[in-house]
Amino acid sequence: MGPFRVKKPCVGSALPSLATLTGLMITGHVPAIAQSGSNISCPSPQPGSYLAVVKGTAQQEPVALLLQETWNADGSINGIRMERRGRTYQELSYSGRLRPISHCRVAIDREFNDVKIPSEIFLDRAGRPHYGIALLPEVVVSSRWSAQPTTACSKAVVDGDLMSVREGLSLEKNRWASKTIIQRETWRSGKASGIWVGSFGETLGEATYQGTIQTDSTCLATIEQVDSLGTRNRYRGIVRSDGSGYAYIQTDPNSIAIGTMERVR
Repeated sequence: MGPFRVKKPCVGSALPSLATLTGLMITGHVPAIAQSGSNISCPSPQPGSYLAVVKGTAQQEPVALLLQETWNADGSINGIRMERRGRTYQELSYSGRLRPISHCRVAIDREFNDVKIPSEIFLDRAGRPHYGIALLPEVVVSSRWSAQPTTACSKAVVDGDLMSVREGLSLEKNRWASKTIIQRETWRSGKASGIWVGSFGETLGEATYQGTIQTDSTCLATIEQVDSLGTRNRYRGIVRSDGSGYAYIQTDPNSIAIGTMERVR
C-alpha cells in the first residue's frame, strides 16, 4: 500500500506513512485527579482489552479501521489494526505508550513503522476509552470504543440473532458513492442466514443471504456472505468476547463497510 502524504505542520520529524496515519485514536495513562477549575474527579485509565470502530477520511479518501488493543498497567499498549484506505486493505500489529492529559482525556503516542502518532480519547466513569479523535492535519477520523474482555473466542460465541446498521461506500465510475444498509441475521455453529435492506442513493435494494464465520481464540475472524442476488462479500472481524456480537470491516476493494452486529435482546 502506498503512503499517505500530509502537509508538514512544522519543521522537524519525517511525515508518517499510510500505515502510521490511520490507526490514530486512543488513550493515555493518568492518575485519578480532580480537574482544575471544576469538581470533576477523573478516573485512571483502566488496564484491559478494548475494541474500536474507526472511520473518517484522510487526504479526502475514505478510511475505516478495527482495532483490538490492550492497555497495560505500566502504560504500554499493543494491538492489532485492520485497516481500509480507499481500495486497499491491510492488517498490522502496533505498540505505543500512554501519557497524562487533563479534563478526563487521555493521550497516546502510538508507534507505526517507527513513527509516533498523537491522538486523544475521552474516558468513561470507569476509566475505559469511549470516544477518540486523530490529531493530524488533513485527517478527519474518529473512533468509538467498547470493552473486550480477555475471554477466548469461538464461532459459537456469535450464535443467536444479531442486527446492524451501517453507512458505507461503493466505488462507482471512479467515485465513492454513499450507501446505508440495515440487516438482521441468525447464527448457528458458524453459519448464518439473514436479510439486508439498503439505500444506494438513486436505488433501493433487498436480499436474503447466507454466511460463514471462522474465528480463533484471539477473537479475530473471517466472515463471508453470499446473497440471493449472487453478490459475495468478504469481511475481517473481531468477535465480541462477551457474546454481544462482532465488529466487521469489508475487504472487497470496491466497497467499504464497517460496523457492529449487535445481539438482539
